[in-house]
Amino acid sequence: MDRHDVYADILLPGHMASAGCGEVLGLKIVLQAAGLRTIAVVVPSWLGIILGPFPYSSFRIPVFHAAFEPAASACACFPDDLRRKVMEAKGIQGMKYIHILSPCPMGWRYREKFAPTIGRLAVETNYFPLYEIRNGQDYTINHQPKNLPVDTYLLAQGRFAHLTKGELQAIQDEVDRNWDDVTRRVS
Repeated sequence: MDRHDVYADILLPGHMASAGCGEVLGLKIVLQAAGLRTIAVVVPSWLGIILGPFPYSSFRIPVFHAAFEPAASACACFPDDLRRKVMEAKGIQGMKYIHILSPCPMGWRYREKFAPTIGRLAVETNYFPLYEIRNGQDYTINHQPKNLPVDTYLLAQGRFAHLTKGELQAIQDEVDRNWDDVTRRVS
């Protein structure tokens, strides 16, 4: 890979993201790893807004909007995992999708400097496990979480301050069920 491609300025100034947006950090890592010979396929999300309207997009690469099922999950707070998944996806023929958790200080109501902490807590509580699926059935867990209580992640954000102990327990139960389901699928 050409070193210039790794550090190419694919995400241009003037995007529509708010200050401290975790999605932009993850996007920058993905684009640096993918390089200039990339076509982005964006599922319906805030990313479509962040890019800006055509012909004033903040990308230097072609962008298409589509919907399809996830094949891997990643978080910008685990940059080596994210880069590896993007590099690996480049070698797979056909459509690929990486579901990237992107903490948002404004919408999730926490101070910008805590974006890396919020992302790590999502992973370490099993709320957002890092895994990948090959051929629709072969699951691999890419990070063994610390199994912290999910309220550690939720209550670090103002948007969940209203939750009762009962609601937090219900969410913990759901997270535990989902984690058990993922671990059962690992070959």
